[in-house]
Amino acid sequence: MSNLILARLKHPYGGSGALFGAALSLSLPATHQQRTVSPKTRLSFIDCSRGILIFLMSSAHALTMANVGPHSFLDSSWWVPRGSFEGFIALSGFTIAVVFSWDEGKGETQRRLLRRAWQIFVVMLVSNVVLLISKYILNNELHKMKSPAWWIGLVTLRTEYSISGVLLPTVVLLLFAPILFRASQRWRLSHLIIAAYLFALFTRCIPEAFPKAISAHRLTDILFGHGLSGFPVLVFFTSGMLGFVLGLLWKRSYTRLTVLSASAVVLAFFSLKMVASNTFTPAAMSLVHESTVLSRFLLVLVIGAILTKSVLPSKGFDFFSLVGKYTLFSFLTHRLVMQTLAVFGRHYLNSASAELLYVVYLLGTFALIAMMCAAREHFAPLDSFLKRVYL
Repeated sequence: MSNLILARLKHPYGGSGALFGAALSLSLPATHQQRTVSPKTRLSFIDCSRGILIFLMSSAHALTMANVGPHSFLDSSWWVPRGSFEGFIALSGFTIAVVFSWDEGKGETQRRLLRRAWQIFVVMLVSNVVLLISKYILNNELHKMKSPAWWIGLVTLRTEYSISGVLLPTVVLLLFAPILFRASQRWRLSHLIIAAYLFALFTRCIPEAFPKAISAHRLTDILFGHGLSGFPVLVFFTSGMLGFVLGLLWKRSYTRLTVLSASAVVLAFFSLKMVASNTFTPAAMSLVHESTVLSRFLLVLVIGAILTKSVLPSKGFDFFSLVGKYTLFSFLTHRLVMQTLAVFGRHYLNSASAELLYVVYLLGTFALIAMMCAAREHFAPLDSFLKRVYL
């Protein structure tokens, strides 16, 4: 998803001190001196962060596949968090801002963004069919595909969507990225951050204030309501906007933002969530949600930066970066792998506890994905083939 046109070179700045670059002085224009990162440069902490998000997503799906009860420790707030989809969109926006330069070669940058948007849109349509077929096989529901309306609905967005539906907000983000770049040149960065956050709150408040009007029309429902399989396009798009402005912060080349400073920001967002959650107005609940999304996203970036620091035994965490290196491939295959393991579990582990099944599904899925990514890294023909199909 955030796997946008990055090649396989190491992060030139390294260390977690370069997490977002810097610029705590937000009153200066966004066109101030910035870091320049080649589109062919891999950022190691971004790869690691994407791998962590894949792990969190796999954990959420393993809970469902294993039928873990709501009172289990694994489904409590003390275990790894759920809901990493918005983190992916935020990371996509962050990566776009960091990797692409609008000051040099606007036309080429716009072509790359549009081309990637088209590629992800095609992957969304095709992968949705594959994932639904695997789901129907698992649930003995293949008869649904016999109806012509089912196939027409794939294009008109009336047929049910799998997790591939989360790719549509990424497509919209890529299409609107040129507008965001232009806005970053004309507005002060502080103003842009405030505008992005207020717009995110607005998109959260709309469905709360007008639930019947939103659900009455398919377009508004896709944008603000249920979206595609629970992923409202405009609401998730705003997470990408917030990630974009954080990426602009990273590119600023004065005053470094350290892991300690980033951790303080995370703590501030969690504190804001605790204060706002004491009230139950739509605006307050929207504030809580956006604060949670931002704090989790920043926390994942901080952890990704720490794991890629040379002072840690990073070799033990290379699998996160490996899985994150091929994000779109890992994102799509993890569901297929887990559904296959679920079939195995139904036949051979039917007496096992839900907690044991969760461990088998989660670790088995992540290990198999890591092995497939390693095979892709070592076999150039396989990697070339998958790149041709936009993976």
